[in-house]
Amino acid sequence: MESDTRKADFIKWLLSTYPYLNYEINAFFKYLLYNQSVLKFIEFSDHVEYAPRGIWISLQPDTEPFFKYYKDQYTYQSIEQAFHDFRLNVMRHKLTFFLEIEVSDYFLKASHLNVFQENPYVPLYMTDLKKLDQETLSISKEAFRRYLMNEIDHALDQGKFSHLDQMAHTLEKLME
Repeated sequence: MESDTRKADFIKWLLSTYPYLNYEINAFFKYLLYNQSVLKFIEFSDHVEYAPRGIWISLQPDTEPFFKYYKDQYTYQSIEQAFHDFRLNVMRHKLTFFLEIEVSDYFLKASHLNVFQENPYVPLYMTDLKKLDQETLSISKEAFRRYLMNEIDHALDQGKFSHLDQMAHTLEKLME
């Protein structure tokens, strides 16, 4: 129940921070907000396209399409279909719908309110690629840092102070 309260707080934050003109999107959010018992079937997540039931909504201006509904490997752009399926699901199937909102501070606020859940349907290779990306970046930064330190040492040995200043400034930017 505490989780549902946090989810409701997150939806209230969305509605107040990103007032959206689309009637169907507002109706969906308000349905979730005023029927908090259905919030147990919603998980705020990312990469919802991999979930059996996923809803992606962009609240960014000029985004087309601004809504996608993923159902069993098919993609739909009908808000009404997603809304209808969700309400039927609540009554019969009891499946979890994964909801991703495209706004600049989505992950920050969802994490702050402790409503963000990792999507268990994301293929393993994607999470592995993210880790590999982070490790590669870390290794590259370290190699570049060593290169800069060597250049600084050589500049000091040779008395090339303008080159020393340039390398020190680059190193300082790298360490930020």
